[in-house]
Amino acid sequence: MNALSPHYDVLVIGSGIGGLTTAALLAKTGRKVLVLEKNHLPGGCVSTYPRYGFRFEAGATTLMGFDRYQPMERLERDLGLKLTKTKLEIPMTVWLDGTKINRHENLNDWITEAENQFGSYAQRDFWELSYQVAADAWEISYSMPYFPPGNFKDWLHLAKPHNLRFLKSFPWLMKSTRDVLESFGLTRNERFMSFINQQMLIASQAYSDSTQFLVGAPVLTYTNSPNYYLNGGLIQLPDQLIGVIRQYGGAIHYRKEVSHIRKENDRFSLSCSDGSVYHSEKVISNSTIWNMAEIVEKEQCTYFKKLSDRFQFGWGAFIVNLGIKDRFGSLDNLHHQVIFKNPLPYLDSVSVFVSASDRKDTSRAPDGWRALNISTHDPHPQIWFGLTDEAYEARKKVIEDAILDRIKIMLPLKDEDIRIHFSATARSFDEWIGRKHGRVGGIPSDGLKTIFRMASPRTPMKNLYMVGDTTFPGQGISAVAQSGINTFLRIMGD
Repeated sequence: MNALSPHYDVLVIGSGIGGLTTAALLAKTGRKVLVLEKNHLPGGCVSTYPRYGFRFEAGATTLMGFDRYQPMERLERDLGLKLTKTKLEIPMTVWLDGTKINRHENLNDWITEAENQFGSYAQRDFWELSYQVAADAWEISYSMPYFPPGNFKDWLHLAKPHNLRFLKSFPWLMKSTRDVLESFGLTRNERFMSFINQQMLIASQAYSDSTQFLVGAPVLTYTNSPNYYLNGGLIQLPDQLIGVIRQYGGAIHYRKEVSHIRKENDRFSLSCSDGSVYHSEKVISNSTIWNMAEIVEKEQCTYFKKLSDRFQFGWGAFIVNLGIKDRFGSLDNLHHQVIFKNPLPYLDSVSVFVSASDRKDTSRAPDGWRALNISTHDPHPQIWFGLTDEAYEARKKVIEDAILDRIKIMLPLKDEDIRIHFSATARSFDEWIGRKHGRVGGIPSDGLKTIFRMASPRTPMKNLYMVGDTTFPGQGISAVAQSGINTFLRIMGD
């Protein structure tokens, strides 16, 4: 940015939902905000892109968080977002051992389904407790945005008398989700535990033995809140947040990959890979902790290097994208998880998550066709970067074929049903979205040591803040939106 360029009060690295949330909230307060995005589209992992007449999501995901104390309700209210959304009758369908299990939104309907599928023993007691603990967890996240504390001021906020009412939830922070299941005698039901662990993997990136129940309860009951489909794709959400930023004088610049952050006195200089340089007093990074260790000054990277060493593991994702004929009744429900017994080759995953475009949404697929995203976890994302082009394509094809074979239980596809077919790997997420080693979904839960050791929005460098899924509170659209709110409040408090 040269001397004649407009001045910005805050620079935001990356246009993921966390960064855009903080940027929009700051813009509304009168700060002049500039977002720098590596890609040509906004949203990071919550984006929608065109290909061959279809529009695909960057990842298979659901959208919730519009209930009381949940972050999307807060953003609609505070920022005036007007999302064109359709409420899903069935938030998700799970396919287990050849059986179709509907995750009903109504709690009693879901308990009835669970009792029919897994036996009536303790199901009602467990799910009613989970629902109540989840409601408490959402209220805690709304009322205590200064957790985890980054300095003495944060501790003072947490110690306010009205927060003492949350002490009742402390026992659920000390127990894993598996501990609670065991207390109900449910761990003896292997089929039920297979269902539970694969459900948990979607949102907490970990299984029941590694996820504290205060976190696991909202993970297991998110389908008991209204879930929505956004017409035109999830990109509608980042587009509307950018609209708020622009409304209040801010901007977003695309194809701006930040390669170096330097601080001199009280000002930051951000250098981009195209040679451009931007200056500001405040910087918010929506990049990952692993990326940050490589772009800050050597003498300032100790903090991010320690975080990177502390959390060395992160899941990758393998995604198959299909343009298929609209002839399958199973896709009346838009979201599915298919759980199978034999793991996928190379990935060792035993489930995939499937999201389809709404048949009425002709902006995402031609009439009579559907856009489909199939996603699964990849525990070894770094392997994709060391392969020759020939080995890379061969590995992709083996996994693609295995996935299409596994989903036949819900989608018996024939060759003539498929108009287009391509896939994305960890290398794709690194290249297009800038996720180091293609790690997506944030930091997997690993009990208390994850909750109390994750990065605070505030960093040791004054006026440099973090936001996103490698900053508390974690993964998913609602979580990163809450992360954006938390970071905004830290900045305003400072």
